[in-house]
Amino acid sequence: MDLNSNRTFNRDYKKLEYKNPRKARALEARKNFRLKAIFVGIMLVLIGLMYLILFSGIFTIKNVNIIGAGKMIRPKLQTVTDSYLNSRHWLILSHRNMFMFSKNEWLEHIGGSYWIDSIDIDRSWPSTINIVVVERRAKIVWLTGQNCFNLDDRGVVMEFCSSGDESLVKIKDERANSVKINDIVIDKKSLEFILNLKTKLDPRLKTDLFTINGDNSTVTVSTFENFEVYFNRELDLDSQARRLWALLDSVDIRAVLPTTQYFDLRFGEKVYYK
Repeated sequence: MDLNSNRTFNRDYKKLEYKNPRKARALEARKNFRLKAIFVGIMLVLIGLMYLILFSGIFTIKNVNIIGAGKMIRPKLQTVTDSYLNSRHWLILSHRNMFMFSKNEWLEHIGGSYWIDSIDIDRSWPSTINIVVVERRAKIVWLTGQNCFNLDDRGVVMEFCSSGDESLVKIKDERANSVKINDIVIDKKSLEFILNLKTKLDPRLKTDLFTINGDNSTVTVSTFENFEVYFNRELDLDSQARRLWALLDSVDIRAVLPTTQYFDLRFGEKVYYK
């Protein structure tokens, strides 16, 4: 045998590693045990956190503060809130838990019968819910037939009213249409016309009542100066207002103003008065 070949064989043999099968199985078993222990530990931590959050009572809602609601709506909101808190999610999880209290679900319990512009839910940890309410306010007194209603700024009927609030815009509907709560009784264009009309007239004329006449285009403005002004909702408001101011600034008109019954601005540049 060649001496050089024998040396090469010896070097190659030394590179071989011997593995004890029993030791390898023991190492693998310890590795699997550690993985299982880590998994069990994680599961125990998660179960502990779930119990702490959902069932321990630490995060049970003990106080509900309803902020911004008036005397009329507060008891109703409290009743709805109590009903929601006593209900359950998936028949297991109580809504009385801070983490399970849902603004959207709470709003579903309220429905459309409560006049609210906005609601903000603020959680004061660990056990208090603050419900901040901005109520929708009446902006208009709507008179039709023998009835009086309060409307919001969208023309939606909110409630009956016993008498007109002097701080609100008073609109009379001569068409005497039947009205129910939640009805929209005036279209957006007509309402904007009347509200803008009041804004333009108030600096110079103290307005009392805006009447929508049966022809659907005329708005009659009753003033505390004992005359009326007829406007056309289909014509430009600024132009009609300018013609009215020109008339009222006229010396001749001012002389007869105490006995004037009306000014009619519905026919473009032609203005009539009596």
